[in-house]
Amino acid sequence: MGVDYRSRFGIGYKISEKVFEDDTYMDQYLDDLCKDNYTYFETGEGSYTGYGNEWYICLKNPFEKTLDLSEQKDNLYNFLTDNNIEIIGDFGLQGGLHVY
Repeated sequence: MGVDYRSRFGIGYKISEKVFEDDTYMDQYLDDLCKDNYTYFETGEGSYTGYGNEWYICLKNPFEKTLDLSEQKDNLYNFLTDNNIEIIGDFGLQGGLHVY
């Protein structure tokens, strides 16, 4: 039995995983929520072990227009708070290894 893995990185926030009462999964929820504005990913070995993973929402193409991320950071923060997504930690480089 082999193990697959992928490195995932971005500039944004680590977020708390939501628990849904219906059959919705976190990746489905974030896919609908983020659309073309932001990117999301998970890290950890939870897909392999059955335990939870860490989730992140990051800027898509952060340096496309400018090197100053102040406005993009504020927009992402407002987006997360408007959608009741709990932020864990500070804005910055996020990521790790996703084992599945």
